[in-house]
Amino acid sequence: MNYLFCVILTILGTGAFAQHNHRKEKVSEKIHKDAYAVVEYASLAAGNRVRAIRRLRFTSRKNSPSPQVVIEVQDTRPGQVMDGIGGAFNEQGWVALSALPAGKRRKVLQNLFDTKKGANLCFNRIPVGASDFALNAYSLDDVKDDWTLKHFSVKRNEHCLIPYIKAAQSMNP
Repeated sequence: MNYLFCVILTILGTGAFAQHNHRKEKVSEKIHKDAYAVVEYASLAAGNRVRAIRRLRFTSRKNSPSPQVVIEVQDTRPGQVMDGIGGAFNEQGWVALSALPAGKRRKVLQNLFDTKKGANLCFNRIPVGASDFALNAYSLDDVKDDWTLKHFSVKRNEHCLIPYIKAAQSMNP
């Protein structure tokens, strides 16, 4: 089987909290060590795009003067092949693409998403509510005190995000 591996380093906020703790509270060693983890994700070329296959924990080096975690990158030793990368869909991106003539827009989409002729971007984030690249600030439920989400709607996404995602899917289903 042809496995494609992607390692995502997840450094949770506890390490940063320990360094930038304005209250000078003590953070326990156990919390500190458990705050650093790597989750290894696998993807089959034929499908099953992303699934976690194992979670690795780091501990500090033996005889190390510092409890800090050390991650060594051995760039001369072959490892997994990175065959999945992506970006984010956003409103301003679609507006910019929509301003292009149809042929040029198709070429840009092909260069970004096509599996053979393009960059094969396949891990792409979709914002839930406004992102930094939204046309303006919004949420998917702008009704005050709507705790049951009765007025929750993705209708706004029909204008930019959904067409952008569908255009990308036409290049990389």
